[in-house]
Amino acid sequence: MRRLQNFQKLQGLRDFLVGWIAAGLVFAGVVGCSKSPPPAPIDALTIQFEARVGNEPYGCADNAPSPAFGDTTLNPGALRAFVHDIELTLADGSVESGQLVNDSFWQTDTVALLDFEDGTGRCRGGSGETNTKVVVAKPSAAVTAVAFRVGVPMAQNHADPAKAVGPLSYTSMHWSWKAGYKFLRLDGKTADGDAYGLHLGSTGCEGSIGNITSCARPNVPRIVLDAFDPASQKIILDVAALVAAGADEIGDGNYGCLGEKTQAGCVPVFRQLGLNFESGAPATNQFAFSVR
Repeated sequence: MRRLQNFQKLQGLRDFLVGWIAAGLVFAGVVGCSKSPPPAPIDALTIQFEARVGNEPYGCADNAPSPAFGDTTLNPGALRAFVHDIELTLADGSVESGQLVNDSFWQTDTVALLDFEDGTGRCRGGSGETNTKVVVAKPSAAVTAVAFRVGVPMAQNHADPAKAVGPLSYTSMHWSWKAGYKFLRLDGKTADGDAYGLHLGSTGCEGSIGNITSCARPNVPRIVLDAFDPASQKIILDVAALVAAGADEIGDGNYGCLGEKTQAGCVPVFRQLGLNFESGAPATNQFAFSVR
């Protein structure tokens, strides 16, 4: 009997140790597989972005600010955007490329994803993870101005998303039926309950995923901000300015914009983003981004 009791005690101790070790391995796995990117290197420049609705912060709460939207208002939901091709104007007037620092999560060395939604309230169903900065290699002098493109570089935009890494593996930003990514995505509803979707990407593309040769309408805005101090200022994406003109200038009842020339809802959006509505090429003025 005593041998049996000793055996049971040893067996219990073994089970405890096995369980404790397994729990430790699971914890280590959770930590090791964390989705959080590594901290930015010291010798880098961080460019901060912020989403706003006019003078108020953008938010996902059900009672968050709602901008004017034609003759109604818009309750904005999830808001995300890709950026690339960053150019930094330095104090001596020279221009340097803002080389993205690859963290294998929010940005690679060619493209970064800004994600302003936190998965709550109006943004239910979102990832819940946010990113409001872009990190580039430290420039050789103080920065006085910045320019960037909203979108994904052509070669990566039409590559196979199943093989994508970093932010390009974010499937909610991919348009499988258009063989590319959504460069800028804003979802929401009007006060009248009509669904709104601004999903801007290249359209009129020839070919299939992995073999796109051209796009009739690239729809890649180039944003130029002539005075910018990254040490004290942020780049503002103003949802109120983005949707200020409403969704339906022509009267066809089409809410939102998917980048097509046939969509009346794209007319005001293209103007606010500085895109030529006829060609989808960058124009001179834009009204959605500013410095504050």
